[in-house]
Amino acid sequence: MTQLSINQVLNSDLTLNEAQVEAYAKLGIGSYLNSPFAGGPKNAKYGWNATEWRDILGRIQAIHRKIDRHPILFGLDSVHGANYVANAVLFPHQINAGASFNRRLVKELGFYTARDTAAAGIPWIFGPILDVASHKAWPRVYETFGEDPFLVTQMASQIVHANASIVSHGPAIDSIGHLCGGWSLAWQGNGGNDMFPHGQSVLAALKTAVYVPTDMAEATRLAGQAAYTLVVLGEGPYAEKPGDIHDLALPDGQVAYVRALAATKTKLLLVLVEGRPRLLQGLPDLASAVLHAMLPGEMGGAAIASVLLGARTPVAGCPVTYYHRRNAGCNTNGLFGECAPEWAFGSGLSYTRFTYSDVSVLVGEHHALTITLAVQNTGDRDGDHVVLLFLRQEARRGNAPETKRLVFFEKLAVAAGSAKVVRAELRAKDWGIYTNEVGHGLEKHVSPGAYTLLVSEAADCAKGQCVRFRAGVHGTYTPTTTVQVAAQSHVASVLRYHMSL
Repeated sequence: MTQLSINQVLNSDLTLNEAQVEAYAKLGIGSYLNSPFAGGPKNAKYGWNATEWRDILGRIQAIHRKIDRHPILFGLDSVHGANYVANAVLFPHQINAGASFNRRLVKELGFYTARDTAAAGIPWIFGPILDVASHKAWPRVYETFGEDPFLVTQMASQIVHANASIVSHGPAIDSIGHLCGGWSLAWQGNGGNDMFPHGQSVLAALKTAVYVPTDMAEATRLAGQAAYTLVVLGEGPYAEKPGDIHDLALPDGQVAYVRALAATKTKLLLVLVEGRPRLLQGLPDLASAVLHAMLPGEMGGAAIASVLLGARTPVAGCPVTYYHRRNAGCNTNGLFGECAPEWAFGSGLSYTRFTYSDVSVLVGEHHALTITLAVQNTGDRDGDHVVLLFLRQEARRGNAPETKRLVFFEKLAVAAGSAKVVRAELRAKDWGIYTNEVGHGLEKHVSPGAYTLLVSEAADCAKGQCVRFRAGVHGTYTPTTTVQVAAQSHVASVLRYHMSL
């Protein structure tokens, strides 16, 4: 099937060139794609709304049906909402969706993306993106659900099922465009605020509640007088090849700027707005708190403000390993060794505290595993929590085993002072490995030997916070101590107080 850009059948004023459509119809062209606004605004417009899309596509469709009697197939990159349809809901990017570890939420994202795309008369979505983010300098990291294959497959399946339900019947504090990133009305995204009528930048959202207008040129002087200083760092919008970089360092000047503010002895609150993990070069050590917002979308400013002010409790986990230094790998001369990242995959803090207890692994017939644990909220406020279960095989014949393999996750709401029991039922296909030769189908088998269950990304086996068992040896296995999950003090209430609300 030959596919063309819609730009090839449009005049310079974006009206339809019907003669050109007829010519392509006679050639048997079967598909069109893209948006005429992918390169940026045209004729003072940032995009067509659903009605305008349907009008243009309906006319193209009618010409093709008249000439060759075959309908055309139109496709569009709807990668975080119907991002090429004006006035459609614009969601955070897939990297934020992955960080939520919330299947239900991601399915709703898929539903509204499909709804708004279909409303524009477009039946084909180029998504979800199924890539796994392994190279952190890649400009499409933010388009993925993260670095873990299990997380990617789970989230992608939610999007696909939601889509089918429709089809079957940085310098970022005052820029909404920075919050949205690439693929937002234009291919490379848009800076500024004018084209995003429904959202607020971080600055505007905070102004609503706490901000007193100031001259940013006096930042250092004012920081010296302030108990807390909020700094929003990150990247401008980009997409695909133009976003290539050779160094994960933050854009020039940002690190020096933050260090100058820190030298005034103000307490820094850092917000990171970025599509990939840029190196922070020690900035977290200078800050009282860091909020990794990634690319939260058009309404991201209000969401960030609500977390900073304590109206919302943060609940997410890093969908990718956040590097601490340029050389992502650590040279251990062929031996096992620690390679401490800035933040590990799955890590994330809360305004309350959680502990795990009564952890057990029941090994049954046919390599069935039943894992149970109690999650208790020991803090003084309600909160959501993501349970992550990892498996590690100590040794494997034929190939090297994974150091830590995610096999289960679940997000649950736990009221202050209460507890909930999580039960994970795993079959051989859920934790086995592919053992047959390429070209002979896909079959999973459980490799024999010793395994270790880690009940969080922070579990320390040296402190007895893991469960060891043997594949095929029936019985119930338990750890030797309770696992303590990391917690964060409630800095937002202090921020709110010092900003004189």
